[in-house]
Order: sequence, then C-alpha cells, then structure tokens
Amino acid sequence: MARITEDLDEMQVAAALDMQSTVAPGEVPQPDPQPIEIIEEYQPIAIGDDEPVQVAALSDIIQTGGKIVSDVAGKVKTRVAEAEKRITPGIPDQDIQKIGGATVIRQADPADIKALDDIIEGDYTAGLNLPAVMTASGDFDLAGYMEKVKTLNSDLFERARRGTLNYDSLLELAEQQGTDRVLQKWLTREPGRGETAEDVLAALILARDLTRQTTKAFEEARIANDPEVRKKLFANAAQYMTMEFSLYSNLSGATSEAGRLLYAMQQAQKIGVDTRRGDELLKILEQEGVDVEHLGELYLSLPAAARPEMTQSLWSKGADVITEIYINAILSGPATHAVNVAGNGMFAMYKGVEEMVAGGIGAARSAITGNRDRVYVREGLIQLDSIRAGFLDALIVAGKSFVKEEATDFTSKIDVRNRRAIGTTGDVTEIYKQIREGNYGAGAVNILGSSARMSGRFLLAEDEFFKGIAFRAAVKKAALTRSLALYDELILSGKSADEANELAAAEHARILNEPPETVVETAREAARELTFQGDLDGFMGKLQPAMSHPAVKIFGTAFFKTPTNVVKQVGARTPLVMVHPKFISDIRAGGRRADMALAKLTLGSGIMATFAYTASGLSGPRNQVIIMGAGPTDPQARQAMDRLGLKPYTINVRQEDGTYKGITYSRLDPLSGMLAMSADFAYYAQYEDDADVLESLTTAAGLGLYNYSMEMPFLQGAAELGSILSGTDGEVVFNKLQKHMSERATTALLTAIPTVSSMGAAIERQVDPYASNTMLPAGDLAGVPITELPVFMQGFYTALQKAKSRNPIFSDSVPPSLNLWGEKRTQGTGAGYEMWSPIRITNAKYAGVDREMMRLGDGITMPSKKIDGVLLNADQYNYMIEAMNKKRPGQPTFLEAMNTMIYSSDYRSLPLDDQKLTQLRNVASAYKKIGTDAVLMEYPDLRKRVLNTE
Repeated sequence: MARITEDLDEMQVAAALDMQSTVAPGEVPQPDPQPIEIIEEYQPIAIGDDEPVQVAALSDIIQTGGKIVSDVAGKVKTRVAEAEKRITPGIPDQDIQKIGGATVIRQADPADIKALDDIIEGDYTAGLNLPAVMTASGDFDLAGYMEKVKTLNSDLFERARRGTLNYDSLLELAEQQGTDRVLQKWLTREPGRGETAEDVLAALILARDLTRQTTKAFEEARIANDPEVRKKLFANAAQYMTMEFSLYSNLSGATSEAGRLLYAMQQAQKIGVDTRRGDELLKILEQEGVDVEHLGELYLSLPAAARPEMTQSLWSKGADVITEIYINAILSGPATHAVNVAGNGMFAMYKGVEEMVAGGIGAARSAITGNRDRVYVREGLIQLDSIRAGFLDALIVAGKSFVKEEATDFTSKIDVRNRRAIGTTGDVTEIYKQIREGNYGAGAVNILGSSARMSGRFLLAEDEFFKGIAFRAAVKKAALTRSLALYDELILSGKSADEANELAAAEHARILNEPPETVVETAREAARELTFQGDLDGFMGKLQPAMSHPAVKIFGTAFFKTPTNVVKQVGARTPLVMVHPKFISDIRAGGRRADMALAKLTLGSGIMATFAYTASGLSGPRNQVIIMGAGPTDPQARQAMDRLGLKPYTINVRQEDGTYKGITYSRLDPLSGMLAMSADFAYYAQYEDDADVLESLTTAAGLGLYNYSMEMPFLQGAAELGSILSGTDGEVVFNKLQKHMSERATTALLTAIPTVSSMGAAIERQVDPYASNTMLPAGDLAGVPITELPVFMQGFYTALQKAKSRNPIFSDSVPPSLNLWGEKRTQGTGAGYEMWSPIRITNAKYAGVDREMMRLGDGITMPSKKIDGVLLNADQYNYMIEAMNKKRPGQPTFLEAMNTMIYSSDYRSLPLDDQKLTQLRNVASAYKKIGTDAVLMEYPDLRKRVLNTE
C-alpha cells in the first residue's frame, strides 16, 4: 500500500504542475474547484542564438554548417517524437498482431536470429523415433516396420498438434483443470514458457472471474460504515486486484511467447523448414501395402517448401505492380485529395455536434435513471476544438508519414495485399542513403516505386493528419470521462469535494499524459473511424481479404473497405438503423452506448427530414430551389436531366433570368450520404403508390442509399460490373463481360503511361471542358473494321479511346459526345478551381421538352448505336445525330418539333402520361429515321454491311 500512496502523490504533483498555476515559494498549490484539462502548449524549435559573423576558413564553415544541420535535425527529431507521443497510438509491443486487417510482424532482433540459427544449424538432432529394424539382420518386413513407426510416433502429430480444436473443445479442457490449479500455475508462471490453448483459455476465464470479484470487493468496501471493517475490506479488495494484475501480466507474457513462436516458424519456412511437411509425411506413412521403392518415389516427389511460393511470387509481383500503378493513377487528381481532406474535416466537425447532442441525451437519461455512465456535452466541445488544439502536432506527424511513406498504425484507404510492390522502401531518407552508399540499382527502383505511389503518399499523409487529431481528441475525452466518473465515485464514498476534485485532476493528468492501453485502443479505433479505415466485421470482414486481390482491384472495384465504411457510417445515422441488431443492443445496454446511438439517429434523422422537406419544394415558391438526388432511374429521363444541365446531388437555385445555378453536395461523407438519401426519398415519394407508409419510407430510403453508393467513384467498377451481370440474355451478358474485362485490363496497363491518370484527366478538362465520344474509332485492322473485331479486341480499343479522351495531348483526336439535340455535352466549365475543388458550380435550365420528360419519369432514347445489327463507330454515330437535328428549309428542327408538340392543345388534352409519351416518341422516330438514312448515304461501306451486299 505504501507504493500505491507514493504513486498517488506523484500523480498529484504532476497534476499540480500541469495546472500551470503561479505559486509562491513555500506555498502549497491549491487545486481548482473543477476538474482541469491539461492544455498543451507548443514551443517553437529554437535553432540557436545569433552570433557575430566572422571570416573563417572553408573547412570551418563546412564544419560549422554541418554542426548546425546536425543540431537542427536533432531538435526536429525531438519535436517529432513529442508530437508522436501526443497524437499517435504507436504500435503495441507485440511480436505479431493484426493491424488494419493485415498481420504485422516486428523485425527480428539479433537474439531472435541467433536462436533460430541455433535450432536450424546447431546440434539439435531430435526427429522421428525410428525403430532399430533397419539395422537388424534378416528379411526386411515393410508392413511391420510401418506399424512400428506408427506405434512409436502415434502422438507425434495428433498429441503435439491435437488437430483443430474449436472453442467448445477448448472450454471443456479448460474447465477440467480447476480454479485452484489454474490460479497457482499462472501466478507462478516462469517467463519464456509456452502455453497450450486450453491453459490460456482457462486463465482468461479465471481473469474474467477475478475482475468480477475485485469489482464486488471494492463495492462492498465502499459501502461499509465501520472504519475497521472498511479498512479490512479494502485490503481484501487490494489483494484481489494484485492477483488480477499478476494474472493479466502473465497472460500478456504467454501471448508474446506465442507470437515469437509464430514468427520463428514463419522465418523457418523461408529457409525451407515447413511444419506442414509433417502432414505430407504422415499421409505417406499411413499408406498400406507400399513397397520401399514406391516409398522413396513418394518422398522425393514432395515439393520443396520454397518452390511453390517462389513460383507464385513471380506472378503475384507483376499483378501487384500493375495494381499499384493503376490505383495510384486513379488517386492522382488534385480534387480527389481535396475531397479527402474536406470529407475528413467535415466528419470531425459533425461528430463534435453529434457528441454534444449525445451529451444532452445523456444528461436527461442519467437524471431519470441514475445511471452515471453517460456522454458529456464537453466531449463534443473537445471534438470541435480538436483541429485547432492538435493542428501542429498532427501536421508534424503527417509530414513524417509523407517522408517515410508509412502510416503510424499500418492502416490505409488503399486496401491492397501488397502496399509496396515496386521497390523495398518508400522512405526518402533510406533511398537517399542507398544512393549515397553507391547502391544505385536499389535506389533507382525505389525512386521509381515512390514516384508511382506519390498519390497514395499524399493520401496517407492527409489521413495521418486527421487520425492524429482524432486520436488526441479521443484521449482527452477519455481523460475527461474517467476523471468525472472518479469524482462521482469519490463523492459517493464520502470524500469532500476538494479531495475528490484533487484526485480526479490527478487521474485526468494520468490518462492524458500516459494513457493506458484500453484508452489507446479506443482512441485508435476513433482515429480509424474518422478516416473510414476501421476494420470490417461480419460477412464484409470475411470478404475483405478476397477483395484485396489484384484481379478484383482491376476488374471489379479498386476500393472496398473505405466505401463500405462510408455506407456503414451513413446507415448508422438514418432511420434504417432502428432495425439493425447493433442499434438495438446499444439501446438495451444503456449508458454511453445508448447516448451515442440515439444521438446519431436523432441528429441524422433531423437533418434528413429538413432536407427532404426542402427537396419536396414545400419550403418556398415552387421550383425556386431544386434539390437533386440520384435523379430518375430511367435512362431516358436521366438523359433529359443531363440535357437540362441538372447534375446528380446538386442544390439548384433559380436565378433572375430563369436559369439555375447549382452547387454539388456529394463526396463529403457521411453528411453527403444523408442528404442524398433525403433528396432521393423526396423524389421517390412523389411516385410512391404503396399504401403502407412504413414500407414506402423504407423502400425510398433504401433506394436512396443504394443509388448514392453506386455513384461513389470508389465503386464505379462495381456498378459497371453489376449492370452487366443484371442482364437476362446470357449471350449478351457474356459478350459484355468479355469486353468489360478486356477494357479494364487495357486501362490498368495504360496507366503506366504518366499522362494516363486522373491528373491528366483534370488537366484535359481545363483545356477542353467538352466530353468525348469514346465509342469505337473509325478504321480497320488487317482489312477488318474495328467495329467488327472480336469482343475482347473491341474492349481494348474502347479503353484506348477513353485513355485518349482523358489525355490533354490526344483528346483532340476523339470526337465530341453529343446529346439527343446534337449539342456537345460538357464535363465542367473549364474554371480553374475545378482542378482541385470538391465542390462544382453548374449552370442549368428547367424548361421545355426535357423538363416534361423528367416529369413523365421516362423519355426518348438516344439513337441506337447499331443499324440492323451493324455497330457504328464514333464518327458515324455523331454524323447520324447531327443529321437528325439539321435545319432544313421549311421544316422545324427536331427540338422545335418536340417543343411544338408539348405546348399543343391536343397534347395537353391527353388524359394519360403514357399517351403523351407515345406522341413524343412518334415525333422522335421520324427524325431518327432521317438520321439513319443520312448516315447510310454518307458511308457506302456501312450501307453495304447493313444491306449485306458485296
């Protein structure tokens, strides 16, 4: 108990010092009446005092300069270490651990390497217990020999390995050991000793019971009134706590030993020692009636441990390299990084407001129920202030991550199986060291790899900045809640307010400056949650390893974990969460969990309801504000929306001239997701005929979340693949799938060209804001028109056209994309801010035939890209559209004819929308025929193929 008192005094002193009070000599520092949060001040790095300038020799100047650089480097290193201690969780001191869905193994120290060498190369000769029958005289009895091998080694594989034990089997073995035996064994465990699975499980069960007994003992001691009894009970509780501490410490040591064993075996496999070889040998030995020669053949046919791994690595490396280049090309656009920064920052602010709401709910709930386990409003204030408070430290840590190309917790939005496929390091200092020491080959390869991963390096640094801020904020909140909870407990136990406040302040300082592992783990999860990097659970967690395969990245979706986490965060803040098992369990659990669950639902639903009300046009003059979600699902109606200039996920405000100015609200998750669902709900609700209101709400909200997910750039590949596979014609689906695979593979390979990337596309949009027609180009290959090549070759040319359209050098060679009225489609305004801004400003109109088609929820299809089954190229297709819309003497244009129709009295008198749509389609058919006849006249070769004539 003396040691406990001594530690407490030290914490009180530390708390008093951190209060930064001005105390006269000889005075005793007095605690503040309220728990005080430690405010960290950042001291600038002092380079040194100015000194008089003196004339010195060159060697003196160089020496002095080197000393200054060394001093500055040392001080910078110290400052970085201070920042890391405050805002990064650090890597737990474990040999093997799961971090970010990956297995991380610490680097072996010399002692580990020597121990492994002693085992492999030393005098260790233990092996199979073989009978001496090989040296015996007389005939060799193979069957008898086999039987003796099995008898003498019957437990070699099964007893030592014991097959696969499930949880129930381990629990049964653990319970057979008895509490007294387990307690004695673990409290007297020798360091370095390995343990069996059932022993560890037994210790875990005992640790759980000890925790319960310790808690119960302290609660009984606290309510005791008699001083002597109270003292005795507290002493008894302290003994329980000591046993619990010792047991957990030994458990930690046992798991470390298990980690070292796994590490040793992994290293052993690299030099050809593979424990799985025992299974192969057992299968050979178990065979009946095998002769000696066949036994030798079976043995010699066993594969070498390293051979299959080497063969696999050669293939995997190439696929990983392509994936690395491809994904970083996707991330190269400046707007992508602006979106990432803005999204993380907005989510941090949103969580602050959310926690303030949770604090209000917690205050009301605890006042009613008496449960003091709650969220405090001050936690939200800490979250809102987190960017300001931790800005400099977070910037320093992010800078180090940028230089080292390494996350502090090994997690990243780039969820690939090999995070460094090109080269061995991305650390700038290491590469510089390689070049300086003359290792030019390795340095050149690492420079190439670092260049290819530059987009990912920026993304990593951005996320590290926000993870640092979130981590420190979480630690501060934990310190606040722990100190307030301790204050309440001390008051209940009879302490005075001053005593309780002093001890609570010491606890606050302890948690803040030396956070325990439980707090660190909670803060680590908060950091990953803020940047959408949390590990997935359930089915999605099991699917995650497969989704990191290069084939999935190239042919399916380049990103999996991040969009899944985004959707989870959006869903947790919508009315849909009320039927989720986790929400129900959080509400039943009460306390902080219930406060946060209710706050997410309350704030999210409130925002959604307000936005849906506005999107429905009920908050002002009709059509004064048009809020778009995903828009209509019908392709023709979406084309009409595009021709009006109305973009998905925009807020469009009517201007004085009748046009609309729109601003996007997408990609600032999770707020954007909630707004998108609200807008889609407002749209679907207008056409919802289902009498069951709850079902209507669920359907509309579900469709909104699905539409928003599929519009995310992260899931573009998955959306395309899903659209292909949803077809009903098997042959058509197969052909489209072939083309898709060929196109994606070509696209991935083309990204090796520096200008074929999102950065190149961003530059191209600045040069030319018009979209390109990426249909197959004109020309032929070996006398065969490109449009008639096999499907997989068409996929190659389609990818090539798309690459050209996104390249500022070659985009002029690709014809423009035209809409139904023959107008060039735009992909931006060409404004300079669009290069980097996550927000887009659009110009739109909301009138005429396109507005009518949007109202109808359907529209006029674009002309078919085939004529009687013959595929058109991009030039032919554009010519057909231009011919449809060409002004002819005495005839209205296509658009004029359509506008005349919708304003005619006959059209307005039609009672059904389907009848109106039929009238519009009849007009469109006539003009499409004009375009078809014109293109066949202009291109004789096309006409021959259509008419099937030579």
